[in-house]
Amino acid sequence: MKDKVLAQLAIDFPGVNLSKTTKDKIAAFVATQVTTEDQISGKLKEYNDFMSFSDIAKNDDRQRLADAKKVKDDAEAAEKLRLEELAKGSQQNNQDEVPAWAKGLLTTVESLKTQLAGEQGKSTINDLKAAAKLKGIPEGLAAKYVIGEGYDQQAALTALETEWTELKQIAVNGEVKDGKVILGDETPSGTPAAKAAIKASMEDAVKGLVETV
Repeated sequence: MKDKVLAQLAIDFPGVNLSKTTKDKIAAFVATQVTTEDQISGKLKEYNDFMSFSDIAKNDDRQRLADAKKVKDDAEAAEKLRLEELAKGSQQNNQDEVPAWAKGLLTTVESLKTQLAGEQGKSTINDLKAAAKLKGIPEGLAAKYVIGEGYDQQAALTALETEWTELKQIAVNGEVKDGKVILGDETPSGTPAAKAAIKASMEDAVKGLVETV
């Protein structure tokens, strides 16, 4: 049934550039909601109404850009590390000629640099939390982001948006058990009441996911 959902997804939403991973997740979810092939289009429309495929595709595009940037950054970081290792070898040779009193001064300077970096890190994470909040991303999720060397706020927000979308998707998937949507009552799937029930339970599930990330 999953393959049939994927085929119907391509027919009903041909202009939506979803990633393969996202298509698989959507197909797996919808496959649990239908028993016959003629129900697939209707369920795909319900899913799209609940969480727009176009919005999900935009997030996929951002993730592709982030992945490409990470490959570039990793290559640059590897080259930087190589140059630093060469410099360390040269610096060690020079330190052998530095007086004891000067070595103590250098240690103090390095300590001050570390302290300053820590203060800057606190300010940076607060700025990220504020920016994330404007995009509807929980501050708790932003607070767990690791600020590393070469930090870029836009790239960090992209990563957080991706993680937040995935958490919401996991919450949606978590509402499925034994091939049925769990609503806690006999509310028919697809009605306004059903959608409201799914949304409420999804929000609770997402909150729990953020707390455990």
